[in-house]
Parts: sequence; C-alpha cells; structure tokens
Amino acid sequence: MIKFFKLLAAALFTAFLLWFYSSGLEKLLTPPSDLSLPKATSAQPMAPPPVQNTQPSKTAWSETEIQHQEQQALKHINQLRQSLNLPPFALNGVLSAAARQHALYSVHHNQQSHQERPGLANFSGETPKNRAFAMGYHSPVREVIAYNKPSADLLIGDLMSAIYHRLTLLNFTHTQIGLGIADDQNGTVKTALVAQTGNADLNQLCQAPQAAQLGQYYYQALCQSGIRVSRKAYQIALNTPAMSAPKLIHWPANNAQVAPVFYEEEPDPLPNCNVSGYPVHVQINPIYQGRITFAPQSFKVYERDGDQKHAVKAATIFTNQTDPNRSEHNTQIPKPAWIAFFPKQRLNWSQTYQAEIDWLEGGKRHQLQWQFQTAKQPGLAIIPSPAPKTLSVSIRPGQTRTLYFAPAGCQSEPQASIKTRTPRGLQIETHFVDGETLQVKLVSANQGERFSVYYQPTDTWVHFQVKQH
Repeated sequence: MIKFFKLLAAALFTAFLLWFYSSGLEKLLTPPSDLSLPKATSAQPMAPPPVQNTQPSKTAWSETEIQHQEQQALKHINQLRQSLNLPPFALNGVLSAAARQHALYSVHHNQQSHQERPGLANFSGETPKNRAFAMGYHSPVREVIAYNKPSADLLIGDLMSAIYHRLTLLNFTHTQIGLGIADDQNGTVKTALVAQTGNADLNQLCQAPQAAQLGQYYYQALCQSGIRVSRKAYQIALNTPAMSAPKLIHWPANNAQVAPVFYEEEPDPLPNCNVSGYPVHVQINPIYQGRITFAPQSFKVYERDGDQKHAVKAATIFTNQTDPNRSEHNTQIPKPAWIAFFPKQRLNWSQTYQAEIDWLEGGKRHQLQWQFQTAKQPGLAIIPSPAPKTLSVSIRPGQTRTLYFAPAGCQSEPQASIKTRTPRGLQIETHFVDGETLQVKLVSANQGERFSVYYQPTDTWVHFQVKQH
C-alpha cells in the first residue's frame, strides 16, 4: 500500500511538472487591440475650389519641394507635441519609406483610404502594418492621412482638426514617425500626406528573441518576425516615453491658435453633421489611466467677450469608453483615456475661447482651465444665416476682405463655388480658406469702380465698391 501511494505521488508530481512547463512557462496572449489603428481613418475636410480660376493654379511639387514639405511636416508635428510637453518624434527612415509609398499609391489611384489592392501600381501592402512590415519595420504602427492642401502645415492642420487623427499625433507611447508626401495635381487626390508612428523600444524587442521565463505572459502575433514579447517588456516599452510626459494634456493647447471648423473624418464622430466646431479634447497619460477620471458633466467650452463668457453648445461629448466608433469586437470597456467636446456649430473667427473640466485623482477634485484662439481673418465680414441675396462691401486697392457665410446648424453644401464679375483692368485674387470662408484681395482698381462675387451655396451676390482710403 505504501508503495502504491509512493507511485501515485510520483505520477502526480510528474503530471504537475508536465502541466507547469507546458502551460506555466509561456502563457500566450493575443496582442492588445489598441495597437492597431481603428477601421480606415482619413482626414477628409471639405476643400472646395472656385468655379472660375481667378488665381494661378498650384503646380506639382518637385522632389526637392516634397522633401522640404516632409521636413516641415515633421517640424510642425514636433512643435505641437512640445507645446504640450510631449517628447518629440524621432524620424524613422523605414516608416518614411512605407508612408511615401502609400502616398504615391493614393495620388496615382485617386484613393482616400488606408487599404491597398494587390496588383495595382505602387502597391506595397494591404494595410498600414503590412506596408511597414514590408519595408522592414518589425512592430505595429498607426497611420494617419490628409489630402489636398497646398502646404504641409495645412495638411497637419487638417489632421489636428480630426479627433482620431489628433490622438495618433499626440500619442504618449509612440516615439518614432515616418512621413511621406506625394503630389501630382491630377485627378481628385492631388496631394497626400501619410504619417506612420511606432515605438522604438517595441520595434527593438521584435528583433531580439527573449529567453522564456517561468510564469511569464507573452504576446504572440505582435511582431513581424513572429518573435514573442513578454507582457512586462511590452508595458515597459510603452511606459518609458509616457514617464516623461504630463499627467494630462489638452488640445488646443493653452493660447494656441486653431481653425474654427471641423468637417468630417472616417469613421465619423458626428454622422449627422458635415460641418461643426473645432473639437476640444483632454487626454490622460496611460501611466495614470484608472487613477484619474473625468468628473461627469464638467466639460465646458465658452466664447469670451471681454469679462463675459457665453456657453458653446455641444453636439456631443464622449470619452474613449462611450466613443460611438470604438471597436465592436472589444468586449471590455477600457479605462478612461480621453474625452472630446464637439461644438454643435462652427466657432467664430478671431475669437478667444475658454475650456474647463474637473478631474478626480486620489479622492481629490481638480479643475483644468485654459484659453485658445481661432485664427484671425483680414477684413472679416460675417454674413449671417440665412444669407441675403445681395449685400455691399467696401474695399481698398491692396486690401483683403474675408467673407464668412455662417452655415445654418451643422449642415452645409458639400461643395462651394464662386463666379466673379469685374470691369476691364480691375484685378482681384480669390482664395477659399474653407467651404464657408472666402478671401477676396483687390490687386488694382480705380476709385469708385465696382466688382461682384457670387457665392453659390447661399445664392448671394456680394457687390464690392472700391475706395481709396
């Protein structure tokens, strides 16, 4: 009997060892869902051209100019990050190669998407991760794209107006970026800027196999090479850059100057609107997620008028937990990470705004409050909705007047166009700032002359009278 129990104990111990070394040595996990970008996201703000070409059309950028614009894009992004005390991105050549290739694909095929189709010219991978892996990057990436703006600064401005793209450019945990621009001025996609971001430490982990340790959890299907990365090493890689960042950041930054408008992005945070106010958001450093929360109904935005302030009506306010576009496959609601305020209507040009929100940490309530401005427009004339059929505006030679046609609610015409009537010898230049904002510059004219501009979306004739002083 004693011998039987000894044999049974030995068998049980052997079974335990087999179980421990088969299941306790490497506990495999699927990669975190937030490593990849959401379903196809691309900033697609409306940029309507005038019907009559009253100013020289843009010529395609040379290779030298494209390189200059890529450098300017990197500089602009890092200036934005540093204004929030986020560490700057380091430029990565492999990610830049992947970004450039997709930019070329986009303009060649007039496509606004993160997806590529095999077999087509300039194809380099169906998804951003596939393209980065094909170029030699080893860990997951995020990608953002902007289209059809005449400069890198304006392309980055479009990305910052779109909340999901903004969250990528202001990421706490990514340290590298690749940028690529293509420009041919043909078709519907004339210019494309593509940016891919990644984490340098994680990319390094994906190139060096780790020795297995007892009881350690590992991520599989994370790296291009198939190398498994321990959950602990993964967290250290992501937390390292976040450790040098603030607890909270917000955009717009304090005293930043931004556009007043948000149009659309995909996925669409405001599916019932095609024009609304510039979104304001607050973001929690991931190191503090779960320790910091937002006080309910405390996020407010006001327009300042001297000592007075007027509440801005929100179309919606949501967090990453209540985001209507969060992954349907994510059954676990993540910890609070960010909150976004979407104004119901466009903000006004040349105005100061104040944002405030209460947040909780360790049982204590704190308030975050800051101000930002919308960009100034020269000679601003505001045309309220509904716009009149005709109106008169004075202008001097050399002066620029800005016509802002305030939209009704959060809907506007999907395309804007103009017609002009000018006497012989009078010269003007026109420029759409956005779909509701038109700049008109009088280059030369005689005293008392008149000219007219027709704004198609509101069926309005604006009659300009020339004055010398």
